[in-house]
Amino acid sequence: MLKAKEMYGPWLACWLAFDCIFGKRRNEICKLKRKDIWIENNFLYVRFYVGKKRSKKGTIDRLPYTKKITLNHYAVHYILEYLKEYDEWRKESTKPTEYLFPSGHHRSENLTVRTKCKNGLGEDVVLEYHYKVERGYICGDEVYKKVKKVNPNIWLHLGRHSVGTAAAEHGASEYDVANILDVTTKIASKYVHHGTALTEEWSKRTG
Repeated sequence: MLKAKEMYGPWLACWLAFDCIFGKRRNEICKLKRKDIWIENNFLYVRFYVGKKRSKKGTIDRLPYTKKITLNHYAVHYILEYLKEYDEWRKESTKPTEYLFPSGHHRSENLTVRTKCKNGLGEDVVLEYHYKVERGYICGDEVYKKVKKVNPNIWLHLGRHSVGTAAAEHGASEYDVANILDVTTKIASKYVHHGTALTEEWSKRTG
């Protein structure tokens, strides 16, 4: 995070801090708004919006999930530093944005996602989900390209895997990991039952 700050400024260090603390998907971090972050009782609260599929209606709902972390966490100061800079920028900007990581391109478009699954009869079908994408926040791919320049050994979901594995190794249950990463218990069980092996594998990739 320190190198990212030196190369691209506090915003990228802040983005990486969210990644390593909360283990969220990159688009969930990119879509954060200033109103979704606040401090209360020595804790930093962050409200993320996670996409959940609704197969019957063929849509994707973005549901809010609030996470918190103590202000004493080693990476929180990168977030607080950027928030201070961001708030000052909004006061002076003639066109302030509500997104924490703005892209400068404000437009909207409709997005269609196709997912393969099985219906009630066990047959393979393709479902389409339609939802509107609000542009105005930085693209996850753009962030990832910058992160790769900071450290070529970092790959997609590294922070997410690290958070899940660390939780499992500290005794978290499948339900705990599922709650932390906002995934199903089936996916969470992979971290709980293979946490140490995954850690060793990932450490080799980043070593």
